[in-house]
Amino acid sequence: MKTRCKYHVKQPNVLWHIDSHHKLIQWGIVIHGFINGFCHTVHLSPSQVCHIC
Repeated sequence: MKTRCKYHVKQPNVLWHIDSHHKLIQWGIVIHGFINGFCHTVHLSPSQVCHIC
């Protein structure tokens, strides 16, 4: 089990965490996730990948 560090953010939009999920890339879909470090609100941003043949 991974231990998490504790931190304190004084106001919103100062610290953001970002991650992406590429398991659906063969269908042209990539999902990006953003988490606000102040209130831990999750925002998802699905995007389509353009393949040039």
